[in-house]
Amino acid sequence: MTALLSSLIAVVGTLSGATLTFVFGSRAAKRAEAAARAERLREQQLEASSAFAAAAAALRTASGDRWHRRRESPDGKESFAIQDTFFQARTAAWVAYYRVRLVTPDNATTGPMLAVALNVIGQASDIHDADDKPDLERRRNRVSSLINEFVTAAAGQITLADRPETAHSLSPHSTGPSTS
Repeated sequence: MTALLSSLIAVVGTLSGATLTFVFGSRAAKRAEAAARAERLREQQLEASSAFAAAAAALRTASGDRWHRRRESPDGKESFAIQDTFFQARTAAWVAYYRVRLVTPDNATTGPMLAVALNVIGQASDIHDADDKPDLERRRNRVSSLINEFVTAAAGQITLADRPETAHSLSPHSTGPSTS
């Protein structure tokens, strides 16, 4: 009887140990997967934000070049060529903006960053409408400030993903950190 009881205790102990190992292993695997997912998202956010800032700077330059070409030769070949460059730069900025939107969580902290990005595109697209050289410089400087504001806001968002308490819950279009 004692041998049977000892065998039963050994079997129950082995099964309990295997179950606990499975449970703890599953939790560790889920944590590792969540950390890897958060890191991939952070990298995508960094790439998208960098690409947007570069596209916005190119749009700023193209819009300024368009202003100069209009004054130098309004009907010349160069004026039409720079207009095409401007439209391509604006399209690239919109594509980069949409990429930022796709990899950015949709919550209250990202709303202002996305609003700045939209403002960058709008203001950069209007640089070529400047009335004179001082107005052109004012508009260009304003767009540069907005690009810097976007970069600062994006850096804050990307850093947020590095915090352990929020990294597991940040995914595109989430409503913020989860409570589970």
